[in-house]
Amino acid sequence: NLTKKQRTQTHQTTGRVLYGLIWNADTWSCAYDSVLTILYNSFMENVQSWRDNMFSYNEHFPNMFQCWLQVAQFGSLDKLEASTADLQTTLHSRDPESFPRNSHTGTDIIQLIQELFMSEDQTFVIKRNCSSCDYSVNAGVHHSATWYLPELRSSKQIGHVLKDLWSKRKRAQCPVCGHVLVRRIIVNKHSPPCFVVCPSQRGSAVTITKSVSLGEGLDKTIYKLKGAIYFSDAHFSCRFIDKAGNTFYHDGITTGRYCTSEGQFAQIPDIHNIHGKKAIALLYSRL
Repeated sequence: NLTKKQRTQTHQTTGRVLYGLIWNADTWSCAYDSVLTILYNSFMENVQSWRDNMFSYNEHFPNMFQCWLQVAQFGSLDKLEASTADLQTTLHSRDPESFPRNSHTGTDIIQLIQELFMSEDQTFVIKRNCSSCDYSVNAGVHHSATWYLPELRSSKQIGHVLKDLWSKRKRAQCPVCGHVLVRRIIVNKHSPPCFVVCPSQRGSAVTITKSVSLGEGLDKTIYKLKGAIYFSDAHFSCRFIDKAGNTFYHDGITTGRYCTSEGQFAQIPDIHNIHGKKAIALLYSRL
């Protein structure tokens, strides 16, 4: 845990103390700790917006929100770990191999993220547009809010990589003019409220930006980076970025209950790495 001096320094730097989840050695909870520390602090910044947009996102968020509201209303900090324990129990009961609860096997954080951000209602829309005329047709939906970035030959901003990934030419021809159809992944101002990007661990590093502009015209939406999850030596930690761009580090073992302030996002020398750990997942949100 942080010393009194460190907690005081964190408070003076940002004007407030941010909480995180404490690691449970009996269940190896670090994957949950990292994801939920980012989500909890994002929730606390704008409770009403998160409740309006995420309460019915899937079955997991209502229970987490109820626990976190007890933290806000009554100072019941143990409810942070309760939100993890409840989620672990639910997922373990369904798939004990993917979501173990023991002191020697960790959870695959990508599977955890996919489960947390899977929704039947909040989706990306897939369209096929003609490269020449105005022909357009719906081609389905993408229910997962998790995207895996390709290996890059040279560094590119994350927004540009996503646009390239979401806009691909298909062999199918336009039934009107015969030109090539282009598959496009569409976002709008309502869906999805969050998405997760998993950078490739090979090739050039993607340029991680504090915000990403997606969509076109009236559907153009700004998503802000809320956090990054890091991994090395069978352990996860995270960074949280608040609305003002203040950046905080959390490790359920070394920082425990508290997040440590690192200053402004723009001042972070290397957002890809921290304490020997590498960023493997980035959470963006419009909330």
